[in-house]
Amino acid sequence: MGKEKSWAWEHFIKGPLYKTNNTYHEARCRFCINVERATRRESDVAAWQADSAHVRLSDAQIVKAADDAIEAICGKPHLLLRHLRNCDHVPDAIKLRAEPKSKDSSTAAVGSSSASASGSTAAASTNGQPASAPPAKMARQSAFTVTTKARFTPAVQKDFESDVCRLFIANDWSWNGVENPTTEMFFEKWVPGSQLPPRQRLSGSILESEAAKVRENIKTNVSGRFATGQCDGWKNVAKSALIATMITVNFVTYCLHLHDLTAVAKTAECLLGLVLGDIAHASSVYLTTIVAWCSDAGGDSRGMRRLLHAKMPHIICLDCWAHQINLVVGDYLKAQFYWVTVLDEAQDVIKWFNNHSRALSLLRRRQKEAHDAAVSQGQKTRGVLALFLPIVTRWIAHYASAARLLDVGRILRAMAVNEEDEAALIAAAGGKPDAEDKAREIIAIIERKSFWTDLAKVKFELEPLAIAQNVTQGANTRLDHVLVTLGNLFAIYSRDAYSEPVRTAIKASLEKRWAKADQDAFIAAVFLNPLIRDALFNSTNISAPQLYGILKRLYKRVFRTDPSTDMYTAFNDYRMNRGQLSDEAMLVEELRDSAAKEGKGFPILEFWSGAEGKIENGTTQLARLAALVLSIVANSAETERLWSRMGIIHTKLRNRLGAQKVHDTAMIKMDIQREHIARGRLRPRAKRKIGSDNEPAAVAQPSEPVQRASPSLVDAEEAETESALDLATRLQRELDDDDEDEDMDIPAEDTSSSSTTDAPTTPAARRVIVYFGTQRPLKLAELFDYTKTTTTPTAVGLDVFWKAASANLQQELTFYDLLAATNAPHGGNEPGSRAAGSETAPIVLE
Repeated sequence: MGKEKSWAWEHFIKGPLYKTNNTYHEARCRFCINVERATRRESDVAAWQADSAHVRLSDAQIVKAADDAIEAICGKPHLLLRHLRNCDHVPDAIKLRAEPKSKDSSTAAVGSSSASASGSTAAASTNGQPASAPPAKMARQSAFTVTTKARFTPAVQKDFESDVCRLFIANDWSWNGVENPTTEMFFEKWVPGSQLPPRQRLSGSILESEAAKVRENIKTNVSGRFATGQCDGWKNVAKSALIATMITVNFVTYCLHLHDLTAVAKTAECLLGLVLGDIAHASSVYLTTIVAWCSDAGGDSRGMRRLLHAKMPHIICLDCWAHQINLVVGDYLKAQFYWVTVLDEAQDVIKWFNNHSRALSLLRRRQKEAHDAAVSQGQKTRGVLALFLPIVTRWIAHYASAARLLDVGRILRAMAVNEEDEAALIAAAGGKPDAEDKAREIIAIIERKSFWTDLAKVKFELEPLAIAQNVTQGANTRLDHVLVTLGNLFAIYSRDAYSEPVRTAIKASLEKRWAKADQDAFIAAVFLNPLIRDALFNSTNISAPQLYGILKRLYKRVFRTDPSTDMYTAFNDYRMNRGQLSDEAMLVEELRDSAAKEGKGFPILEFWSGAEGKIENGTTQLARLAALVLSIVANSAETERLWSRMGIIHTKLRNRLGAQKVHDTAMIKMDIQREHIARGRLRPRAKRKIGSDNEPAAVAQPSEPVQRASPSLVDAEEAETESALDLATRLQRELDDDDEDEDMDIPAEDTSSSSTTDAPTTPAARRVIVYFGTQRPLKLAELFDYTKTTTTPTAVGLDVFWKAASANLQQELTFYDLLAATNAPHGGNEPGSRAAGSETAPIVLE
């Protein structure tokens, strides 16, 4: 049996064999390495800020230099423990654990089974030693008594209080619980020597100290890197109007600031002031560079982005594209209003069955019988499926609810035409005449063929938008994901399978959303994806010189300097897949295979990091532009997820918590979860993968449903369930709010910063140019080669992100299933019962 590995290796990076030693490996302290990396990043940023000619190092170069700078030690356990005790960067808790254990120290005594039977337990004297020696042969343990122990030293007590704070946060426990007698008795019994801090200090100075530590961790992770800022508004249970700002670096989102605007006018100018202050804070404190800012399409947020662009045109200002897909759905619903009646009838059917347990039990029994019959014939089925209503104001929940009703439609129709089942359903309604009439009304809906035809039509017409929503709401949604998805939607809704009103409405809506986008940045992102390059573009409408013009114009704008002429050479080498930017030279296959083995997506930022050299040349400039554009996240969904976390903490029972305290608690909980996932102690929730065999694409943060993007800085209080008519009304309001964009005046500063010589004369086109500086806006119909719709092993198509996004949608439907199973009145664990889509990897819900 091999020798057990020392726990100390958790805090060291294992290298090759140490020098001439044939047994022990090199060991480098992770704490020392992290400090060295942070120091080098700060030095690099400081040198760049002091001298603009300084060539910034890539993160890969900084990491390698820092790792090489840390001297390796021999991996003998006692040497590892000695380093942990003496290293200035190691936390006190780990130092304490690394202390040598004395032979006569003991904190517990084990009593024999006979002592247990007599009701006695092992006794301990006041000096902490056992009262009597244990027997020569220990019996099975039957009692455990913690001995008296001296109080913790100040350093250990401080570390203990820190851990108690994180314990309460990780489990969403109320701060009052620390003063509960049961809590005090537990710690007195099992953690002798400790002193629980009072509630005021635990939720006060200790919480503030933990928040400060998290902010230091954030600084280490983001310094010297490109960041995307985002903001959104919320009204908490105390009716405070809050604005949160966050930054995303390398597709991980961190909290930045929380602002209370309860007593302040909610205007674009007010929000701009907050955003400018937070951008400056991110630069000066976290040493990161904000290259883009994203918010929803609410009037205040939209106005802020216009003002921000006028003041800082080098920052790319983005709409939240998860919200933009909502608006496309709104345009569809305007064109096809029949769906309101269909979905409301579907809700009536689902609500009736879920409210009548006998009817629901009969439906489950009939599903179980069908499942058993199919299994006996060797067929695979999805088991017993749950019916669920749409949950809080997400249009995709209506789609999911309708799709589930269609899944059980055959069983329902069979029940409706079966006299015995029909009688049972009416009886399940109760004995009152009006209740029986309602049951007959539900049965009539189920029997009506046109109901199922219309419901299937709604599902068919909305499904591509549901998949697109899944792409655009991810925490790692890049600009290339968005634009290629828009192109694929345009191709799908050009097919004859869709009616003319649907084709016209959705394609016009897609063109409208795209016309308002920063087209240079999106087109550059698609081109700079090394697995796509220029393969999808319509070469007639967007030639190689035009592509380079886009890159040159974007480079000058975001870096505020002209690129060298060498960048054109690098552009051509990259476009033609040759030279040092070819797939072979940049090890594309190796990167892709390595990522696939780890279950990750293609490391697109690592690809461009490898192309960025120390010498300033065209290749370095192209790589720097790619790293900037491909690091941008095109939605503000993470801020809405922050509101969800804060809503779990700040409840009606805990309504006296201050907003900043709630924000810090949520921030620390996010840090705890990241730490557990990194150490393998917590299984990550189902990942969102966007890509295909050609691009296994980036792996995003958890694919969890989020609240809808708010139409203004602060949402009104929302109902738990939304009817189809309510959904239509809300989306119409958001469309009307978005349409006001066309009537807004452009600040005078915009024209000076973005003027062009080749300006179209139409007001809409001129508005886009003034805002973004794009030379000639391109329509979606012109941009892509729509003959390339299918991805193959040898060629990329517009559906490159579609297959995986469709699978992600099925995982989201599983989420609704789990909610329905959690809220089911009974029978959720019947034999054969399972959530639809359970063949896929399980989703771990927060």
